[in-house]
Amino acid sequence: MGLSDEGLIARNTINYNKSFSQGVTVSGGGILIAGGVSIDLQTLSGGSGLVRIEQNLIQNNLADSGDGGSTRLERVNGLDVNKQKDNTGKWNKVSIIDNMIVNNVTALAEGGISLQDAALVDILHNTIVRNPLTLLRIN
Repeated sequence: MGLSDEGLIARNTINYNKSFSQGVTVSGGGILIAGGVSIDLQTLSGGSGLVRIEQNLIQNNLADSGDGGSTRLERVNGLDVNKQKDNTGKWNKVSIIDNMIVNNVTALAEGGISLQDAALVDILHNTIVRNPLTLLRIN
């Protein structure tokens, strides 16, 4: 969480991780890339910085009460876009390249990759299969 400019997650096996908290949404079973949280909810996030996720095996992870069983991106952008609306070259960017993203599960949304407030993301040359959403409905 927070600014991680020039961040790199590469050539790892990210396997059998779980994010869970009762009564609170906790996202990103395997990987969470998130800009800082604003205290007053009116201030924009400083974002995540430039981050690359490449050549990883991301499998069998669980976001038990949140989004993104494999990977969750949130608040990647904020102040960067607000200050440089017409210059995308100055925006925070996350690149997800050449990964195997398989058999990850979530209880809310996107078992594979979940994006929120992420304006500039490259998702290239990945294998993304069998990442189910399991939703328990109580009537």
